[in-house]
Amino acid sequence: ENPVRSPMQQPNHDRFLERQWADLRSCLEYLGYGEMEDRTAVPREVKKKHGIAVCILGMPHYVIRLVEMSGRHTPSCSVHLVLDPSWLTREGNQLFLQRSITFDSEDCIYNSFKTPIKVTYFINLMTPAASDELMDCTSLEVGLCCPQSSSKELEFVTNDKLWTRLLMARDGVGVPQTTAFAFKPTNPYAEILVNALPILHLTDEDRNGKELPPRLKEAVNVFLPTLNCNRVVVKPSGPLWHSCRGVTFHRIEDSTAICGAVFDLLKQIDAGDAILVEEFLPSMPWQTLRPPRAIPVVAATMPVPIVPAEPAEILLEAEARWQKDQPPTQTTEALDVVEYQFRIRANVVNTKLGPKTLFLGCSIGRKSLPIRGLGSAACSFEMCMLQWGMTQEQTIAIRRLVEKECERAMASILEGEKVHFKSANPRAQSDMLGFDVILCQKSTAFVPYIIETNDHDSITVVQHLITQNPSLGTPLLLGWYDTMFDRSQRYLMEEAWLLVIGPGGSTKMWVWERVRSLGVHLIFMDAAENHILRDKCDVYIQIPGMDDHSRDAEHVDTIVKKFYETGINISGCLTVWEDCVVLQAMVAEKLDVRNRNPVSAHRTAKFKANYSSALMKNTPVAALCGPTEALAVSSKLLLTEQDMEEALRTVHLPAVLKLDAGSSAGGVYLVQTEDEARKQHNRLKQELHGEEAHGGVGLSFGSNFILAEYVEGSEHDIDICLFGGDLICAVITDNAPTRLPYFAETAAIMPSVLQNDQQDRIIALVVQALKAIGLTHGVFNVEIKLTVTGLKIIDINSRLGGFYIHDWTQRVFGVDFIKLMILCALGIRPVVNPRPPAKGTIVGLNLYVSQQPELRSPRFH
Repeated sequence: ENPVRSPMQQPNHDRFLERQWADLRSCLEYLGYGEMEDRTAVPREVKKKHGIAVCILGMPHYVIRLVEMSGRHTPSCSVHLVLDPSWLTREGNQLFLQRSITFDSEDCIYNSFKTPIKVTYFINLMTPAASDELMDCTSLEVGLCCPQSSSKELEFVTNDKLWTRLLMARDGVGVPQTTAFAFKPTNPYAEILVNALPILHLTDEDRNGKELPPRLKEAVNVFLPTLNCNRVVVKPSGPLWHSCRGVTFHRIEDSTAICGAVFDLLKQIDAGDAILVEEFLPSMPWQTLRPPRAIPVVAATMPVPIVPAEPAEILLEAEARWQKDQPPTQTTEALDVVEYQFRIRANVVNTKLGPKTLFLGCSIGRKSLPIRGLGSAACSFEMCMLQWGMTQEQTIAIRRLVEKECERAMASILEGEKVHFKSANPRAQSDMLGFDVILCQKSTAFVPYIIETNDHDSITVVQHLITQNPSLGTPLLLGWYDTMFDRSQRYLMEEAWLLVIGPGGSTKMWVWERVRSLGVHLIFMDAAENHILRDKCDVYIQIPGMDDHSRDAEHVDTIVKKFYETGINISGCLTVWEDCVVLQAMVAEKLDVRNRNPVSAHRTAKFKANYSSALMKNTPVAALCGPTEALAVSSKLLLTEQDMEEALRTVHLPAVLKLDAGSSAGGVYLVQTEDEARKQHNRLKQELHGEEAHGGVGLSFGSNFILAEYVEGSEHDIDICLFGGDLICAVITDNAPTRLPYFAETAAIMPSVLQNDQQDRIIALVVQALKAIGLTHGVFNVEIKLTVTGLKIIDINSRLGGFYIHDWTQRVFGVDFIKLMILCALGIRPVVNPRPPAKGTIVGLNLYVSQQPELRSPRFH
C-alpha cells in the first residue's frame, strides 16, 4: 500500500474533533473504563507551580496507553493528552495547557485549568509525517523553548533511510550493501561521504521520461555484480514510506525487473525522497521451521554447543553438526517445510546517560515477503531465539551484541542531528527510535545489520507491547518517561537563581560544577574575601565573620541586607556545608523562601543532644507508625562536671564522647571506664578549643560534648530525599567496622547487602525519625546502626552527604542527589525511582599510613 499523494488540506475542525472524541470513547470502552469524568465545569487550580507537564498532541488510538499508564506509574507527574490544538496557547516561546485528558489510578478525566499549565515536554503527533498528512500543527513548534520529542524537520531526517544509513555506515554500524537514487534531495547527503554507498541524484527529467533513464540502468548494473547474495531489495525512502510500503524483492539476475521497480517508485516519490537498492539479508541459519506442533519437541531436545563469545562476534558451530545431532521429530505426519526468517525490532531511548536499548522483540514471516512489524504478530526476543534453537547463554550474548549495535546507531543519528540540522524548536531531538535489525551469519560470526530506522511507529510499538505483554512494554515506557521527566526537570531548573549560604571548601568544588551544568545561577555568601570557589558562582558576596556561628542571628540581618542590594529574585536557598545549616535556615525564613524546613528542625539535627531528646518524645502518630524513642541512643549533654557524674550513672559503659555540634567524626572517642571518660573529656576539651585550629568539625558552635551509649551493630548510611514529607528516593550504604577508639572509617560497599525487606523497613524508620524532628523537605544523610534490639539513629545531617556518596550513587543507581537537592530547593518535585535497582557494586577502602607504611613512599604523593 503506497501513500496517496494529494495537496494537504486541513480537515473540517468540528468534524475532526468529533472524530477525536469518538476515537477516545472507543479506546476507553476497550480498556474497560466507564464514562469519562468531566471536570471542565469547574476549572482546576493546579497547586504545583513548578510541576512537570508532558503534553501529547495526537490521536487517542495511537497514544492512549502512554497517558493511561502515567496515572498508574507516575502519580506525581502529569502526562496530558490533547485532542485539539485549540486546547493549547502560546505566550512568547512558551506553550501552555488550557484543557487536557489525564488518568489517575482509576478514572479518565477531562480537565480545564483556571490558570494554564506550562508545558515542560511536547510530543507533536499532528505533523504531516506522524499523521500520514491528515493534520499539520507544526506552527506550534516554531521558536518553542520547551523540550520536544522530534519535530517536523527531524521527522524528515530520522525517517530518511538513506540519510540514517549514511550516518551509521560512516561510524561503522552494520548496514546492507546499498546503492541509492536521490530525487531532488533536500538532506545534505554530500556532507556524509561514504565510498561504499554510492548515490545517484535524479531530476524531473529522469522521472518524466517514458523510458528508463540510461544512467539509472547503468548504476544498477554496476552495483549488482558487487553483491554476494541471490536476491535484492528495492525500497523507497522518506517520511511517508513506512510499514513496507513500496518494498519489493527480486532475483539478483533479473536486472530488468530491478530497474523497473526503481523507475516505478521514481514516479511516486516526492522531492527529497530516495530509492534504495540493497542486498537481501537472510536471518541467521536454522530458519527452516516446521509447523508449530513439532517445534516444542524438537527445540526441547536439540542443545546447541556453547561457544565462547568475543567482543565483536559470537562464534558458532557449523550447521552440519546441528543437523547431525538432530533427533527425529515425534510425529509420523508428512510435514510441509516452510522457509521463515525473523526481523528484530529494537527500541532505543536517549537517556541522560546516553542511548540505551530498552526493548528487543521479533517479528517472524515468510522469507519470500517483507516482514511488516505492525502487520505480523510480535514475540519476545528470547522466544524467537528459542525457536531458532539458541541456548540461554547464546541468547544473552546475541542480545548484548544487538543492543550495543543499536545504541551505536542511535548515537550516530543524534550526532548527525546536532551537526547537520536546526529545527524550528532548538530543543527538539529524537528521544526514542525504533531500529529494524536482521541478524545474519557471516562465516563463523553472527552480525547484526540495521535495515531501517523509524520514529513514526515507535510509540505504537510501545502501546502494542503494553497491551499484549505488559512485562515487556512497561519497562520500555517507564524508560521513556524517565527521559521526558529528566528533560522537563532540567527545563524547569534553567535560569533559576539560588542563594548559597556557605559553599564549603575545595572538597565541594564538584558540587557547584554539577549545579552550574544544570543551568542554575548561584549567589555565594561566605566569610572569605578570596574564596577558592569564587569562580563557581555568578555573584559572590563576602560576609565578614560569618564563620563565627555564635553570632548567626547578627549575620542573618547582614546577609538579608546584602542580598536585597543585588535586586535578584531567588527561587531557593541552601547549603552543603554542615556548619551553615542553621544559618541557612534562618536566612531562608527571613527571606520567606517557600521550599524549606523550619529553623528548629535544622537546629535539632545539628545538635546531637537535641535530636536524641526529640526522638524520645512520643507524638500522636506513634500509634500509627510506632514510637521513635526506640530509635534514640541514650546520651547526656556535658556542660558541667556534675553533668559528667550524672551521665556516668545513667549511660551504660562503654560509651562514646562526641562534640554536640560536631561533624566529620571530629572529637569522637570510645571510653571503657569512668576514669577514662573523665580523663578523655578533659583532654578533648583542651585540644579542641577553636575553629581556627580545627576547621570544619563544628567548633564554631562551641566545644560542648555529649556522652552517648556505645551500641554494637552493623553501621549503615542512608542518603534520602523527601519532598513535602513524601519519600522521593533513598539508597543505603554498608560501612565496615570503624577503627577504634576514634571511629575512623575503614571501608564501605554500595549497594547494601541487606535483604530488600530489611532495607524497606530501615528507610521507613529513617523517614519517621526525620519527620519527628521536622525535616520534611530536601536531601539528607543519616547514619544508623542495626543492633540486636533494632535500629538506632547515630547521626543526622540535614544536608547533602559528602565525600564519595554522590559519585557512588550516580554510578551504582543512576541517581543524582545534587540534582534532587536543587529541585527540592526550587520547589520542583523530583521524579525518580524511590528504590532504584543497582547497576553494579562499588567497594571502597580507606588506607592509613599506620596500617600501610608503604603509603609513605614518594610514589603515593
